[in-house]
Amino acid sequence: MNRPRSLALAVFLTSVFLSGLQPALADWTEIAITVPPASGVTPRTLSDGSGGAIIAWQGIDGLYVHHLLSTDALDPSWPATGVVVATGAAGGPPGGLISDGAGGAIVTWADQSESPDIRSGRVLASGTVDPSWPSGGALLCSAAGNQIEPRICYDEAGGAIVTWYDDRNPLTT
Repeated sequence: MNRPRSLALAVFLTSVFLSGLQPALADWTEIAITVPPASGVTPRTLSDGSGGAIIAWQGIDGLYVHHLLSTDALDPSWPATGVVVATGAAGGPPGGLISDGAGGAIVTWADQSESPDIRSGRVLASGTVDPSWPSGGALLCSAAGNQIEPRICYDEAGGAIVTWYDDRNPLTT
């Protein structure tokens, strides 16, 4: 029987004292997030800018994103098991996750095709996939060879800059 399981994320909260002699204190809070059966996990997290977090992870059947409120509760306006950004071979482990500057997030990943390609998707603050983006994520690179290990940074204009390892022209010695 395939039952949902919980992904326990340890949220690291740090209190830093400005006194030069006082060491920083750290507290760990464990939050359970219900994920689909047999999920592979590999989470990425980022601050939502309001004391909460946005979390992306790979499930056995796709790539998911969820919002954790500053109260340590899951955002009730989002689907209970997270927003499905991509399914099947189009999904993959999140390589990077950034804020979109509007309460949502942009995630990038290498898909699970025979020759991995780089994709990116956007989840809005409302807990829905941005309808202006292609279903299954925008295909950023589908060149011959493997494209893997994407990384992402905010471009200060509501978009992103994505880099990745690309072996379409491997170096020879």
